[in-house]
Amino acid sequence: MPRLLAASILAIVTVFLVGCDSPAPGMYDIVMTLDPTLKTAGTQNFPPVTCQVVGVANKAERDQILATTVSSQLGKSAADLKASNVLTFDPSQAANGSMVISKTNPMWTAWKSPQFIIVTANIPDVKAGAGGNVNDPRRVWFSTNKLRWDAGKATIKFRVMRDRIMKETAETPLDPKLVTPDEF
Repeated sequence: MPRLLAASILAIVTVFLVGCDSPAPGMYDIVMTLDPTLKTAGTQNFPPVTCQVVGVANKAERDQILATTVSSQLGKSAADLKASNVLTFDPSQAANGSMVISKTNPMWTAWKSPQFIIVTANIPDVKAGAGGNVNDPRRVWFSTNKLRWDAGKATIKFRVMRDRIMKETAETPLDPKLVTPDEF
């Protein structure tokens, strides 16, 4: 009986200390780069490309945003975006067509340890109606779960292409037994 009691206490303490939720989210530098093919013909200039990045707390919140069309997300007012803690920027304003959201950016604090990051861009060659759903090529998301990323990869890179946003940094779980694709 004492053995059973000790095992039960150990199990309860372990669940209490570790928790039932997913492993803690990490913070990463996020790099958005415009592909050179987006440059205006005959120039070295990029067209304006509005990018939006938002951190969300859980799967339900992520799914709610993914259910919203990209066109309506991109059409929100500056006040609505600010109230929703959406970071908006235009990489075409940078000399090299690339912008970094540092893991020290105050927006990470506003997002309050997000479980997911959603990236959206108004890609010039992708018009409204081409997507508008979870698989819209103008939107990608990733889990911030520390188990999903190699500890040495503190930077997540995206490239805005003519037809989609491409995640250039591959998720590399440290222990594949602990992370399954349907977990998130």
